[in-house]
Amino acid sequence: MGGNLGCHRSIPRDPTDLSGGKRKFSTACNFGPILVNQERLNINTATEEELMTLPGVNRAVAQNIVEYRDCIGGFKKVEDLALVSGIGATKLEAIKLEICVSSRTSSSQHSPSSLRKDPEHQPSTGININTATPAQLMSIRGLTEKIVQNIMTYRVEHGPFRSIEDLVRVPHINSSLLGKIRFQVFVERSRAPSTNTNGGLTTSKSHPSPTSFSLRSEDLDLPPGGPT
Repeated sequence: MGGNLGCHRSIPRDPTDLSGGKRKFSTACNFGPILVNQERLNINTATEEELMTLPGVNRAVAQNIVEYRDCIGGFKKVEDLALVSGIGATKLEAIKLEICVSSRTSSSQHSPSSLRKDPEHQPSTGININTATPAQLMSIRGLTEKIVQNIMTYRVEHGPFRSIEDLVRVPHINSSLLGKIRFQVFVERSRAPSTNTNGGLTTSKSHPSPTSFSLRSEDLDLPPGGPT
């Protein structure tokens, strides 16, 4: 019994003294969770150069990430990155704690590419395709001058877009292009007074007022007391 008791090490008073008085916990281990929450790289907005700061990501892999991101319209979850050529499950596991898909923290937070967000969660972020000027629409990555003209024409002929998916009704915009631009735009319809269109001239609907009735009575030369 005494021999067995002698095999057990006494618990040190200092919880950090687990190996001859030397601390085995690195700064990264102690403060990693805090730093991760503050400094994760947003893979939906990061540039190629920023992606190359991740372990094991070179220029070719960074380009693959950007191309795949544009193709699918943005990563829905971190695990989607494993589908990118050059990443895979093993490399994803190595960088998983350094990346995110939300836009809370990223060094490119204020860059033009940061507009690529989920419109369902960020409804007022990006460019409102119902009110944007041609110059604003031209700033959307993937749109040409011809497509911008088609969007403006569609708005005039059909009214405001009801959803982002309505953009596929515009000539030269297909589902593939929509996937590339949907995270840069949103739809918000202004509540303007209802209007009637007459020969291209837009006039607001009007309702008869008491004044208009009195004017009509005078036009009919009716006596002041009305018809007798």
